Amino acid sequence: MKDPGVVMLALPGFSQEREPYLLLGDYMHNRLRAFRMVDFEAREEIALKLPPLKPGFQRWAPCALVEGDTIWLYYTMGDVAGGINWPTFRIYVAKGRIPREAPVREITFDEEREVVLLTSGEFNGAKDYGIIDAELFRDDDGQLYIYYNVVLAGIPKVRHRSSPIRSQRMHDYVTAFGQDDEKRVWDDQPGEDGVAEAPAIIKRGGRYLMFYSSRGSDRDQCVALLESDRPHGAPWTNRRIISSTRADDKPAHLAAEPWERLGVGGQCVFEKDGKVCLLYQGLGALEAGEPPERNRVRAAVMEYRE
Repeated sequence: MKDPGVVMLALPGFSQEREPYLLLGDYMHNRLRAFRMVDFEAREEIALKLPPLKPGFQRWAPCALVEGDTIWLYYTMGDVAGGINWPTFRIYVAKGRIPREAPVREITFDEEREVVLLTSGEFNGAKDYGIIDAELFRDDDGQLYIYYNVVLAGIPKVRHRSSPIRSQRMHDYVTAFGQDDEKRVWDDQPGEDGVAEAPAIIKRGGRYLMFYSSRGSDRDQCVALLESDRPHGAPWTNRRIISSTRADDKPAHLAAEPWERLGVGGQCVFEKDGKVCLLYQGLGALEAGEPPERNRVRAAVMEYRE
């Protein structure tokens, strides 16, 4: 799996109330998947029918927005045929229609297109980069924002690469304001090994909360939290670690399961029953001999206090 997401839907055949549906990038079968969640357990699967992938390409890190019976699915896509080729990775969006017939078994998407973010073709003078891990957030005034990671390539290993988090406003579901509107969110800090990725945003009590994955994605990864007064262009501060395998991090949730032994991350966040619900994946193999890609998703329900 890669970086779960959640979309709140009211689907025919289930409930008229908006319920959480878990979105996942399935590495082993190279597809995006969606499951209805009941008490934080994945239940009925809804097939996501997307345009065919280019040979050697892979989609991951999905998130979605819903307006009426239209769903906009965002994801990272790039070439992995010979290993992760970071400069090929960009953010894409596909438009789907939620069927009115009950029960819904599948959603078909079309109109796949790139969400163009770095309109100049470079980032701080670097032309060798990738863009991954989109998060879409709609504020109370209706303004839509996109958060993403710029991966500075050229370093073959995940650790010690640079992946700063940036944000832009969106004109609509597919068009960003452009690089002139790009704002710094987070560049990492000492001890994060140059990696701060997979942002997840929620608003609580007049404050904006951003959860993100810190400290690499191969080992010792943890989930950290930042806060801001505004969703775009204001400083993100008050950093603290929410979940980690290391007790010396003093995390709110100690990751102690065997399948979390290599770290935790790739989180998403949503609100249900007035509480902040955080989902993140464990990065440890489930059993001896199983690959790290066989991950699980863990839920943490949090009480946020200003």
